Amino acid sequence: MRYIVNDNLHSQLSKATRPAQCRIDDEAPKPAAEAYGKVRALEIESEEALTDFTMGGSVTGVAWSINPYVGCLHACRYCYVPNTMHVERQRWGTYVVAKHNLPQRLRKELKHRKRLSVYISTSTDPYQAPEREHGITRACLRLLAREDWPVEVLTRSPLVLRDLDILKRLTRVRVGLSVPTIDDEARQALEPAAPAIPARLSALRKVADAGLPVFANYTPAYPPTNGHTMADVAEAFAKAGVHWINTTGWRRIPHILGPLWDRFHKTPWARLVKFIGDEKGQEALYADLVKEMRRVDIPVHTGFFNPPFDLAEPYEATSQMKLEVEESAPEPVVAPWWGQPAGPLEIVVNRHP
Repeated sequence: MRYIVNDNLHSQLSKATRPAQCRIDDEAPKPAAEAYGKVRALEIESEEALTDFTMGGSVTGVAWSINPYVGCLHACRYCYVPNTMHVERQRWGTYVVAKHNLPQRLRKELKHRKRLSVYISTSTDPYQAPEREHGITRACLRLLAREDWPVEVLTRSPLVLRDLDILKRLTRVRVGLSVPTIDDEARQALEPAAPAIPARLSALRKVADAGLPVFANYTPAYPPTNGHTMADVAEAFAKAGVHWINTTGWRRIPHILGPLWDRFHKTPWARLVKFIGDEKGQEALYADLVKEMRRVDIPVHTGFFNPPFDLAEPYEATSQMKLEVEESAPEPVVAPWWGQPAGPLEIVVNRHP
């Protein structure tokens, strides 16, 4: 089912204004950048910092998420967030909104909210370019570290290395980077404003060397391109020092496939778009991925987000959280695996349903 959205009526975007200051902790605030390239910069006051992050269907109250920004300048062509936020897909990647009061809200909420795993972030990139100026993610991490809450970070940006000093203070922490391809030319086609792949792999290596549990999201899994093989993908992740990878297939839904085909069908990337619509091809890719990752001793988890640290027992079976919530039938939940705060992580390899 398609739905009509209008950013001018959106509960958050309609309230966004020009940024008044750059950093929340400057003694003498200076004006913030009003744009990052072609991306318009705005700001908003957030009503809450910790939002309920459902790990599947009707399951609630098992984890929190913190999203320091609304929107994302990476402009990934296949991003799931416009659907979950009900914003205009054609404008996605043209704006980023900083929640400038988020640390203040978080400071108050940490005093009375239940201590659950906190995911940073689930609908934006917490380390996109505005974070260099605003420092909202870092300010939130400092508050979480002060109380030693369990934290998981997922980003596409090497800027996460700036905050290793805080992340190393947490006793339960996982840090992941999204690396859905090792071919930077493919990245430029489908993630035009995202950080380069070599920089992401280098950041993974540095996080691993810092002694933190580190994972890579090979999702949505690009097929190897430009002469690469799945063996090359496995070797790249092994060299980067990741402890496990998460992977999912592409969402074969019209509002993603249609625009991608219109953009790429007469280009060298037409084969990639055909692959996205090929269910059997994705299944074969997954089988090859598991084989090669086993060869380099890297476990594979079929999911986008890792289960929370806090669950002692699996949550009740329900529908798996679908990122394209409006247009796909629910999947059954696979058996969760539990990341431990110390020692090697035990991962269950599950085949796509």
